[in-house]
Amino acid sequence: WLVDDAPALAYLSSALEDPAPRYVAAKDSVVAFHQPHFGKHRWELPLWPDSLGADNPSACGAFAAALLSGAVSTPMGDLRDRLAAKPSVCARPEGRSQRRVVELVASLQRRGVATRAALAEQWRRDPRFLLPEMMGWMKSGQGYALEKLWPRIVASAARDAAAKMAEAAAPPAEHRGVEHRKKREAERSAGGAGAGRPESAKRSAKKQKKVKGNSKALGSGLSIWD
Repeated sequence: WLVDDAPALAYLSSALEDPAPRYVAAKDSVVAFHQPHFGKHRWELPLWPDSLGADNPSACGAFAAALLSGAVSTPMGDLRDRLAAKPSVCARPEGRSQRRVVELVASLQRRGVATRAALAEQWRRDPRFLLPEMMGWMKSGQGYALEKLWPRIVASAARDAAAKMAEAAAPPAEHRGVEHRKKREAERSAGGAGAGRPESAKRSAKKQKKVKGNSKALGSGLSIWD
């Protein structure tokens, strides 16, 4: 909280390579970690997470790793045993010398893709975007499996991105509760005093009327409900 509340006194390092940036599906963003120091004595604080944009190669590398592992589109996870290399290498410095990593990350960066939402939009325009680059990740003779599963991979990402957008657009639960109470109060006011009486009060009044209509029962100290 010191980094948020007193930014003038906090000093952040550049994005760390260890731990490497990672894609966080719940936030649909790539998060990098910084080492903060605070005050003139430069006290070391716990690592500070911050979102990375698609203009940063590290963001696209982390997103590529998540895509290959199935974190971006679940069906892709079914192909992990058919991959020629570990997806995590995309997010690490040593991966920058591997052709399959360079081609996939470069394609993501050219189109500014480092989130599921951005990928779903690109796939809406071009459903075969990234297919050639990801074919280069398959073991020899396994490319057919990726091509067969590709429509499901694209559809799953689009569905999850749409659900995330709908969730973000919906009002918070607390706000919905307040609106519901206001609506009920307005309905009661419009319907008069009787319209808003609780159901239990209505039953009690009905019971009382029936008792009064049976004088014999009242005289014996009993009611028709006993």
